[in-house]
Amino acid sequence: AAVIDHTAFIGGGADQNFTYSNAWYSYTPPGDMPPAVTLVAPADMSTLTTPAVTFQWQSVSKSESYRLEISTSSSFSALLIDSTLMNANSDMISTLTAGQYYWRVAAVSGIEIGTWSPVRSFTIAQAGVESPSSTPASLRIQTTPNPVVQVANITLATPQTGTVSLRVIDMLGRPVAILYDGVLGDGLHTFEWNAAGSPIGSYYLEAVSSQGTFVQRIELIK
Repeated sequence: AAVIDHTAFIGGGADQNFTYSNAWYSYTPPGDMPPAVTLVAPADMSTLTTPAVTFQWQSVSKSESYRLEISTSSSFSALLIDSTLMNANSDMISTLTAGQYYWRVAAVSGIEIGTWSPVRSFTIAQAGVESPSSTPASLRIQTTPNPVVQVANITLATPQTGTVSLRVIDMLGRPVAILYDGVLGDGLHTFEWNAAGSPIGSYYLEAVSSQGTFVQRIELIK
């Protein structure tokens, strides 16, 4: 094996005719990994009285995007939100109900995820679910369950009427399923992805519209 510019090659032979294979895998050395993210809001162990929660964190160097995870479990064994946000240091979520939640953020560079931030918790004392007729503040996706066993129930929130493309892509960016491609009004819209014919692994839900782009990572475990 040999490593050239962070890429590993496999080969065999003991002389000058040694032949390497195509690239086997690439990695990011520890010094090139994004640093840990510092969370800003909501404050740790805070109590909120609204279901509309704005999550904020400090931007860090060497990052291309940020991954936000929200769970009702401190071990994050079951995720309610698993979002990848491009060039953003905040996200507003308005679909949480009353209860206690845990959240954390990590910076992402390429396929490498940096060190997760320290976990924070907060409690929503009085909350409601956004009604279908209300207008969301931003384009976003919520998927349940996540991880997905066979069928994913997807809620797409659109802040205004416009053309929207919603699709599932694999980790290489290749389309797996087109769930919608057309015009949607403002509000909440539900879709379903039957993943019975797809192999287990990680996928992305990608929503693209004139209002922006939102990407959410989902895990298929069957």
